Amino acid sequence: MVTGGLQAGGVDCGGIDEELETLRAITVCSPHALVIHAEGVIRWANAEAARLVGVADPVEVVGRRLDSFVENRSQDQMLERIASVLSGETPLRAQEMFLRRADGRHLVVETRGARTSWQGAPAVQVVLWDVTDRHERTQRLEWEAAHDALTGILNRRAILAALDHRLDGGADDVAGVALVDLVGFKAVNDAAGHPAGDRVLTRIAQMLETVSGVNPVGRLGGDEFLVVAGADVGRLAGTIAATVRLGQIEGRPLPAEVGTTVGVAAAPCRTVSADELVARADADLYAKRRSARG
Repeated sequence: MVTGGLQAGGVDCGGIDEELETLRAITVCSPHALVIHAEGVIRWANAEAARLVGVADPVEVVGRRLDSFVENRSQDQMLERIASVLSGETPLRAQEMFLRRADGRHLVVETRGARTSWQGAPAVQVVLWDVTDRHERTQRLEWEAAHDALTGILNRRAILAALDHRLDGGADDVAGVALVDLVGFKAVNDAAGHPAGDRVLTRIAQMLETVSGVNPVGRLGGDEFLVVAGADVGRLAGTIAATVRLGQIEGRPLPAEVGTTVGVAAAPCRTVSADELVARADADLYAKRRSARG
């Protein structure tokens, strides 16, 4: 704010030469949020910094601890960056941090800091940019890239990547897969239309996630799903079949014609590829189908 001499955050900028006063005016009125802090306490802030954290006047920011605005998930990151800057390292690249506004809202900022001094003591000056929209857009695109648009579970690429990760486990670990294929699904589509079929697929995906717990669940395509598990995959397959058999959708039982065939396969980690393990589960599924027909 400007009243006679320039002031920001309670600092009187009057009585200085014209060039310095102009520079101070630029920082005070900068469209970028600027903060100076020392020993974890904010010593100076401009109007944009105050607006960013949801207060009316920079004076309300000065004297507050940094951690009153920085979310817990960014606290360690903040301390590491402060230590790096104060140690004299070259200003670090911009990095995202999570802040908490005075009104409780959350935002993501990109920050960049450099060493300075405040009243003769080492301090850090920081520039902040609000990148919340960009961060949320990036998160949404990343989510969409890894999830099936209809059911919301992992898509084919992501579930196979999860299986690859599981197979990279220790030599004593076992990777298992349950390949779930819906029986009678085409009849639902033919009789009630694709919207009804979509509701069935979505409900099946929800049930698979519920019974699978922490085990990744994905849609391979069409009416075929894959669950990545461990050595207990056979027990899990039985639970899946029973759950679908008793499942409901919108308070009513699933269409009577809908059931499942679940093929399973397991192998010690690092002994097979993801494609090979899925192929074994597919062979087991086919054998069960043929046995059921017989």
